Amino acid sequence: MFEKSKWIWENAEPKPDEYAEFLVKLNKSNGKKYVLNISVDTNYSVSIGGVVASFGQYSDYPTKKSFNSVDITDFLKSGENEIIITAYYLGVAKFGTYALGDAGLIFDITEDGNIVAVSDENVLSRLSPAYESHKQSQLTFCLGYRFTYDMNAPQREFTPSVIRTTLTNNIVPRPNKKLVLRDRVPSEVVKYGTYVYGEGDYLGAKMHASEIKENADFDGKTLSGDGNVFFIVELDKEHSGFLDFDIELGEDCDIDVGYGEHLLDGLCRTIHNLDYTAVIHGKKGSNLFTEKFRRFGCRYIQFFIHSNKVKINYAGLRPTEYPITFKPLNSGNELRDKIYDVAAHTLLCDMHEHYEDCCQREQCLYSLDSRNEMKFTYYSTGDFEFARSCLALMNQGRSEESGLLHLTYPARTATFIPSYSPCFFLSCREYIEISGDQSLAAEVYDTLDALAKRFFGKLDERGVICNFSNEPKTETTRYWDFFDWTDTMHDDPHCFDFEAPLNAWFSIALDSFAYICDILGKHDEAETYRAACDELNKNIAKVFFNKETGLFKSFENKNKDKYSVYTQSLCVLCGAAKHVDMTNILKVLETNGKENFGLHIDADTLGTCCFRYDALIGIDEKKYTETILNDIDATYKPMLDAGATTFWETADGAEDYMMGGTASLCHAWSSAPLLYYRKLILGENL
Repeated sequence: MFEKSKWIWENAEPKPDEYAEFLVKLNKSNGKKYVLNISVDTNYSVSIGGVVASFGQYSDYPTKKSFNSVDITDFLKSGENEIIITAYYLGVAKFGTYALGDAGLIFDITEDGNIVAVSDENVLSRLSPAYESHKQSQLTFCLGYRFTYDMNAPQREFTPSVIRTTLTNNIVPRPNKKLVLRDRVPSEVVKYGTYVYGEGDYLGAKMHASEIKENADFDGKTLSGDGNVFFIVELDKEHSGFLDFDIELGEDCDIDVGYGEHLLDGLCRTIHNLDYTAVIHGKKGSNLFTEKFRRFGCRYIQFFIHSNKVKINYAGLRPTEYPITFKPLNSGNELRDKIYDVAAHTLLCDMHEHYEDCCQREQCLYSLDSRNEMKFTYYSTGDFEFARSCLALMNQGRSEESGLLHLTYPARTATFIPSYSPCFFLSCREYIEISGDQSLAAEVYDTLDALAKRFFGKLDERGVICNFSNEPKTETTRYWDFFDWTDTMHDDPHCFDFEAPLNAWFSIALDSFAYICDILGKHDEAETYRAACDELNKNIAKVFFNKETGLFKSFENKNKDKYSVYTQSLCVLCGAAKHVDMTNILKVLETNGKENFGLHIDADTLGTCCFRYDALIGIDEKKYTETILNDIDATYKPMLDAGATTFWETADGAEDYMMGGTASLCHAWSSAPLLYYRKLILGENL
């Protein structure tokens, strides 16, 4: 592939946040098939005759690029065609969804398998006239920069492209399916009026501080007022996709767009340094726009027009979805079927190039979140390709400096959550066990081996591991001992300690690694890891089990009088609880901490309930089936009653005090009903 192509760019010195356009002319002969093969750092869209023909670079590392193969035959007309490839270069290493590489585009086009166009210095290119480059206006700490688009931009001259020699020749096929751009979703104007911007350091803050008056006239199409007008549309439900609108203006003016998941503040919440906005420089007359790079995750979109009149033909969003089919539940229980369907839509909103924690704030691939998402997918769709692609991506994400897996993929950010690295062992094991695909074992072995050695190095004389807080903090490495969004489990206070959940995760990792070593025929290693796992479990029981309370404490030194359901779940799952009296542990797990013996016990959350369910199922599935099903019903029904169309990051929703007003209302780790309803109601057992 690409034997005749070269990496190119518009200029020899690309800058961060840069959009470049490349012009390709192609003659179509009727009856022939035309395929575009394309790879880029960072993202791209392809337009043929003004129609979007392809979009979306697979999220990859610069050392191993992926290419898309796209059949463009039906987008071409007979005779000469102009193909415009718009490429975007992020070019900054600090964000959680991008691993820094060099700007570059490589492509070829084949006609019935024969190459008829390639990327080289003869391809004409220019900086995009419409997308404004180099503004570097941050959207969120994970997503990168927001965009500004000019509907009336003056054209720029095309010039020959520049060859780029710094990019890799290791270019492989995309490991999962291309996203599909769906049709416009239904939307309705639910609020409108006039506004005056308030004070703020960035656009979203000014929007949120606006003085608004609901005093404009609106006849269902045309909105007019005594000052600048705004309107907010509600989508039929939460979606993740591209901004799309068709509006008419009486003058050239800016259209400031904001988006959000709720209107609890009267407007979309575009504050807390989460600048959920974009700017469109609108033109007099018709403005038809479909974004092709930045996905919005939202239920509401607000339009602040810098004019006193606008005609709204459509304002909303076109979902970009991974092509996957969810099996229906058909349980005969209306509530459970509804919960299941919303859980499926939640997961779908958080599946794109890879699994995402949430579709609005971060769109990041985490090892813990994705472990749950993978199992939800196995049960609800039977698909394994998507999970495998994520595991392969995470396998490239180990930091040489810290020795751990990076927090998100593909990225090289400075923050590490130590417990998320051993979670990767479990995800690999479960994929191999459930899919039957043993080829992954050899791919991940070296990474798992290095991670295991890193954790073995943390063992003390008692045979338990300490946390990472005593290790040097540098500009590129700092440790966050996070476990759960509860009072005692989110690294407060941050200090050196010995932690039961971290040790339990290491035990689970050792047991998983033993399984993988057996797959590879490394039976001596497998026995070594099993023995180490057994010894660690005994030591966890000795160090962390409090005989007086009958529970595992989470930490040896801090929060001594506070307990966590999540810790009890992990200690059962890893096997440490086999060495203690489990009477009180079982009562805590069965009631999610409501049976607390007068102690402070943090209940588990939407992100960790899976581990409690798995612990109970492992102890006695028949006995605890109704307990788990009733718990799911009671946990998820209040979200439906509150009008949720996707499930939340935490049960407290947008106002969760621990999240400081930034909590997600579409978080895929909350799609647990997909697994447990199918397992416990339908009796499916993968």
